Amino acid sequence: MELFTTISRGLVLLSLVFAMTGPGPVPPATPPVKPFSSFIPFMTTQMTYSKLGPTGGEVTAFIINPLNSQEMYAGTFGGGVFKSTDGGATWQNSSSGLIDLYIQSMAIDPKNPDTVYAGMYKYGVYKSTDGGLTWSATGPGLNQDAIVYDLQVDPQTPDILYAGTRRWTLVFTWQPPWGGGVYKSTDGGDSWTVQNNGLTEDWVYSLAIDPTNPATIYAASHSQGVFKSVDSAATWKAMNNGLSDLAGRSIMVDSLHPQTVYFGTWHTGGVYKTSNGGISWQQISSGLGGAKIYKLLIDPVDPTTVYAATYLTGLYKTTNSGSSWKLVGYGADFITSVGVDPKNHARVFAGTAGAGLFSSGDGAATWKSSSSGLTASFVNSVTQNSDYLFVGLDGGGLYRSKDSGATWLVTAEFAHFPVNTIVVNPGNSKVVYAATDRKSTRLNSSHANI
Repeated sequence: MELFTTISRGLVLLSLVFAMTGPGPVPPATPPVKPFSSFIPFMTTQMTYSKLGPTGGEVTAFIINPLNSQEMYAGTFGGGVFKSTDGGATWQNSSSGLIDLYIQSMAIDPKNPDTVYAGMYKYGVYKSTDGGLTWSATGPGLNQDAIVYDLQVDPQTPDILYAGTRRWTLVFTWQPPWGGGVYKSTDGGDSWTVQNNGLTEDWVYSLAIDPTNPATIYAASHSQGVFKSVDSAATWKAMNNGLSDLAGRSIMVDSLHPQTVYFGTWHTGGVYKTSNGGISWQQISSGLGGAKIYKLLIDPVDPTTVYAATYLTGLYKTTNSGSSWKLVGYGADFITSVGVDPKNHARVFAGTAGAGLFSSGDGAATWKSSSSGLTASFVNSVTQNSDYLFVGLDGGGLYRSKDSGATWLVTAEFAHFPVNTIVVNPGNSKVVYAATDRKSTRLNSSHANI
């Protein structure tokens, strides 16, 4: 997942401490030992592992089967792909065959929903033809280290795909060229060709296809605004009249009124709207309060309703085509994905950058967690005392368990803060210290409301 220009992700390392002995007599010969085995109970080839949780994590992509809305997929940053067949009540990992577990985008074939695509953070596009049971890399033409920010399937000819990309290996150059742009496949991903003729920037975050005329495509670029193609991405033209913020992150076409397009920006612009196919734009950010827009989604049933997922300011909603916006949930969270059930548009889903997936059954008025079985959290710190097992998460949250990880509770004070370190006071194990990017706090683990 990328925020401003680039975020560098580290690996979580597990430290194992082994007993060391000083010089001494050479021991007698012993039978050979299996590699990586140990006589102390830390590591052995016979060990088995199970995930203890907590559930949640970074949900970077979310798609719903348009023909069966009980079936949905969540792409996560570090946990791979998860699938639900009961409307998000429970999830199972569905990542067999993926080379990497960092998912940036997903798309589904609208006519054959067993065909699903996953855009990787570093390894291009993967495809499943069996409903996510197995995955394989798509064909040549796309850079092998492509960050695939968005995938779009032609709604009328689903063998045609478009990918908005940038190259991962150019992350730290901090200047163009970025090695990406728009790629197109006409054979279901068997091959790809670059389609950047007319683009003045080869870094594309978001794509949108006119469902009534799929030859018309819009692209939201990193810092050069909106581009439009009317010839299936063969050529592009900048369409920025009226835009004061060109840092695009998301673009959406109104399926019932395809001349109406929404453009979400990162700096100060909020959301812009055109009613004439991009000829001119108007800012429609009343109520957004300077929010950084990460994703936009138009309600598939009622296009006057639009959702805006933002960076650290929650999920916003408009019910009047953008004339005004209202915060509808998770005001301190980074909302990374959003979905609406096409069969029941009161069912709304919001993916976060650490706390997992949440769902609403009343049009985003109230919310509940929908992360059962979805385990994709980055763990920064683990410790325990006589009362609890503590876990600090990178995406936010200090979790505690009294039953060795069978169940978890979040400490309310840290629900939205990345918890980097947890330390137990060696002189009084009831006292626990937790440090975040924003504050450090002393906790008393014997307190009932910790």
